[in-house]
Amino acid sequence: MFRVKPVFLFGCNILLMITSWICHMLPRGDAYLWLFVIPLVFIAAPFVMKLPLTAALLSANLAFLVLYHGIGVLNVIDIFVLMILFGAVMGGSYLVRSLYMSYESYYQSNIQGKRREYNGVVDELENTERRGRKVENELGRISRLYEITKKLAPTMKFKALLNALFDFLEENFRFQ
Repeated sequence: MFRVKPVFLFGCNILLMITSWICHMLPRGDAYLWLFVIPLVFIAAPFVMKLPLTAALLSANLAFLVLYHGIGVLNVIDIFVLMILFGAVMGGSYLVRSLYMSYESYYQSNIQGKRREYNGVVDELENTERRGRKVENELGRISRLYEITKKLAPTMKFKALLNALFDFLEENFRFQ
């Protein structure tokens, strides 16, 4: 991801000032146009630099506008309006950045909560699956015993069953 450095914004701002100066020197006189492009720098500034650097950028623009006033291009009202514009754009951009950071923080905490909830559900499902496999194995064993018993029962005679029962009782309980 491309990360803009504060030096880049300062460079863009200086380039716009120089372009405005060059346009002022040309007979067309469209220096004002370039002054109204400078707020684009202040839109990006809060996302790139901290407030003291942005204040320094604003001060540099004020110095440039005062220089323009000194040579008779701008009057005091123009400087005031442009500085209000720069400040308003910068303030709005800081507000957007603040709202974005608040939303990002809320979103991240919400995601962490949902992730914990999801992991809890997954753990519970794994435990249920383990218990289900145990029950399934036990049912399989009981089912096999039932099938063997079902197959053996018709082949046994009552007398043979009675003899086997008495033999079992004599061996295990010492009956005579």
